[in-house]
Amino acid sequence: ARINVGDYQSTPVIESLYFNVPTVLHWSPEHVELRDAVVPYYERLAAAGILHHSPEAAAVHITAVYQDVASWWDSAAVQEARAEFCRYLAATSPQYLRQWASVFKHGHSGTRHVAADR
Repeated sequence: ARINVGDYQSTPVIESLYFNVPTVLHWSPEHVELRDAVVPYYERLAAAGILHHSPEAAAVHITAVYQDVASWWDSAAVQEARAEFCRYLAATSPQYLRQWASVFKHGHSGTRHVAADR
């Protein structure tokens, strides 16, 4: 496939982004709650055209980039948003146990929805 399409948050979505596979995501912000700490990363994915808040918006984007996926996917904006998301949410640090323990110990309170498509 030229583009991996995901319709909900899942491990395969994170893996797809981590392994730098062209990916388009879509889900309704009314059905997805995010911790405040992660909202900026999802907003950057939306600004880069990776995340859309309806299947129709995702389809329009896929149609627009389909003939030259690499130009879109390899652009600085997409790669920076993807890399930043992965650094925070798909970390592969050798210190992962300590880092996860810290997350569980300190927790994160509050959730909010990702901003709508721009």
